[in-house]
Amino acid sequence: MIFSIPWGHQRYIMDRCDGNLNKAFFFISKTLENNWSRAVLLNFLDTDLFDRQGKAITNFVNNLPATQSDLANEMTRDPYNFDFRSFNLQDKR
Repeated sequence: MIFSIPWGHQRYIMDRCDGNLNKAFFFISKTLENNWSRAVLLNFLDTDLFDRQGKAITNFVNNLPATQSDLANEMTRDPYNFDFRSFNLQDKR
């Protein structure tokens, strides 16, 4: 599977995953699945997508049947991190 992605991607994954095979395989499979460029891969490596994945707090498990709660969790999973955005909502007069 690793030979299906470019060498530059492989180097970044090896350097950033520090021997964590689960994390490395996660990034390899996501790169193949989504056809990530090197810049996108680096962004997700830098923002710890592996550690953030599936960490959203929901009440789906408590309020929906098991199959529907799994589907709802998958549909609402957001792999993007917008923490870099800062909004200034003050009225400037």
